[in-house]
Parts: sequence; C-alpha cells; structure tokens
Amino acid sequence: KKNRNTIPIFLLIILPLLAIGISSFAIFKGVHNYITTSDYFRIRELKMEGITDARYLSLMKDEILGTNIFRVNARKLSERIKRRFPNLYSVTVRRFLPSQLLIIAKERLPVAVVKRDVYYIFDAEGVVLSSMTQSVLTSLPLIVGLENRLQKIRVGTAYSLGQLHKALALAKTLKTHATQIQTSLPKDERRSITKIDAGQPPNLIFYLGDDIQVKIGDGDFEDRLDLLPAILRSIGADVSNVKYIDLRPKEPVVAMKNKK
Repeated sequence: KKNRNTIPIFLLIILPLLAIGISSFAIFKGVHNYITTSDYFRIRELKMEGITDARYLSLMKDEILGTNIFRVNARKLSERIKRRFPNLYSVTVRRFLPSQLLIIAKERLPVAVVKRDVYYIFDAEGVVLSSMTQSVLTSLPLIVGLENRLQKIRVGTAYSLGQLHKALALAKTLKTHATQIQTSLPKDERRSITKIDAGQPPNLIFYLGDDIQVKIGDGDFEDRLDLLPAILRSIGADVSNVKYIDLRPKEPVVAMKNKK
C-alpha cells in the first residue's frame, strides 16, 4: 500500500524552484523599483555634441533634466528630438550612469532659400529647415523659377521635386566653391552668388551679383565649376562687361555686353 503522507517527487522539485522564482522576482521588482525611482539616478547633466547652437541644449534641458535615467527610451527620445528640430538629421542618445545623458547630433546644413509667402531655408536633401519673413542669410542663393511648382511649403517637410533637387545640388556645390570663385575676381569687382534660376529645365543658371549669368546645365557641376576661376581671372577687370558665361560646352563661352 502507498503511504498517503508521501509527497510526490515532482513537488519536492517544483516547490523549491517556485519559491526561488518568486523570491528572485520579488528581488528584481525591488531593484527595478529602486533604480527607476531613486534620486541617485535622476539626470542632472545633459551634454550635446555636434550642435553649435546652444539654444537646442537649453530647450532640451527643460524636458529631460530630473527624469530617471532608466526611464529614458533612447530610440524614442532620438525620434522625438528629430521631429522637434527638423534641422537635425542624426541623433544618438547615450547614458552615462548614474546621472548623465549625452546627445550626439548632426545638423542639416542650409544651402539655399526659396521664397513663397515667406523665405524658406532648404538643405541639400530638400528638407525645409526654417522660415523667416525676410532673407537675412545673404550667403545663401535664392532659388527662383519653381514658384508654381512649390505652392505650399512647410518647415520639417522633405520635397522630392526633381528640378528642386538639381538646384539644391548646385547650391551645395557652389557653397564649396564660393571662396575660390570670389577670390578669382578683382577686389573691387567681387560678387557673391545671389540666385539660381531653375525655371528652364534642364538648363540651370546661377548669378554672380545681379548681372552676370553663369549657364551650367543640369550636371557635372564640380567639373564645370572647376573651370570658372580660371575664366574669371582671364577676364580680370573687364568682368563688369560680361553678359554671361556658358560652362556647358566643352570649350566654355564668354559673352560680353559691348563686344562680340
């Protein structure tokens, strides 16, 4: 006969394991509750790398300082920062225990301005970084000729219009060549790059000052712009007499106002 007081073997195994599991869970919950509520792990210091404007740090401090460091979801915080600041295209969040958060960000760089109801600043990828009532960024060229194709522009939105992207690619390339182009002109005749006309595809035109057209087409911007400084140096003091410079042919053309 079986002894009714005998405890089954599986219970002798399961019960201790269950007790250990419950104890471990209780310990885990206790530790979790401590680290997620303790003042020791509250964020006291916020640092940023890759951002030159200190205003971003000031705005984010109000939102982040005092938060428990273990309650910060790095991925969600990164996405929230990018939505809030459209001019940041890459954001990485790192924790440094017990109380420091590091945000590493990369800024989108403005390359051109488009005017509709106000002036909109674009980066090279077609993202609208900000808007302003008047163009104070005199170093950025104004893209014209697309007014009827960009009727509504919103900050933070990326635009994929092909002709816009070509104009922005040109603006980006011009930005890297601007100093070399200007220093190729006589000191009293130096002009900034003021405007890009994208209204006659596929032929893009940019302007030196208000009067000199440079026809560059829709590609090979680097190679064609590499020729421009030498052309400007060869023109020298007669640059104010230039009607246009055409960089599209294999042998560039310079047309003068008062000469053949």
